[in-house]
Amino acid sequence: MSSIDRLKIPDSRLCTEVTNVVRAASPEHLFNHCLRSFDFALLLGERRKERPDLEVLYLGTIMHDMGLVEGLNEPKRFEVVGADLARDNLLERGFDERRAETVWDLIALHTSVGIAEYKGVEVGLAHLGITIDVIGLGLEHLSHEQVGAILELAPRLSFTDDILDLVTEHIQANPHVSFFNWMDSVARHRLEHHASPNFVDMLHGNPLNEW
Repeated sequence: MSSIDRLKIPDSRLCTEVTNVVRAASPEHLFNHCLRSFDFALLLGERRKERPDLEVLYLGTIMHDMGLVEGLNEPKRFEVVGADLARDNLLERGFDERRAETVWDLIALHTSVGIAEYKGVEVGLAHLGITIDVIGLGLEHLSHEQVGAILELAPRLSFTDDILDLVTEHIQANPHVSFFNWMDSVARHRLEHHASPNFVDMLHGNPLNEW
């Protein structure tokens, strides 16, 4: 039995097909991140006694970083690129439109701290599971045994440096994607000549103030 088979992937043909698509398109560190994020989300859901649509939760979480592999140089934030790609792919496969829109929300909002957790069960759990895997926030809600089992099945490899490399390349291609969001801090650490607007300065400099 493979490590993927041992994870709690919903037993549907669609989930299997999408898993294969993501695995073929993604570097191993990114694919493993998506798998871990789903399992973390599931465990949090169990702890909260929530009952998500498991297929929606899985499909959205496994595809949430497709914008970093299929649309890295697009002039839109990778979250939106990935959300569009996922929704289109699912609709082409005959997935229900309403559920496909939830997948879009999940992917587009997965980095939106303070927003995603209020958008519904699947969107909120995915955001929290992804957050645990990326920065460890919320890890205290899981047992040492649970975390160890997930890391054994989907090792982190060099995820931390590799994800920063992908995000940096995304910002280099289109610097505006980092304005007023978390990617600005990545750019400040990684790009020597990065410059982004300051919201307070722009607010004070609005010509409407002198109208």
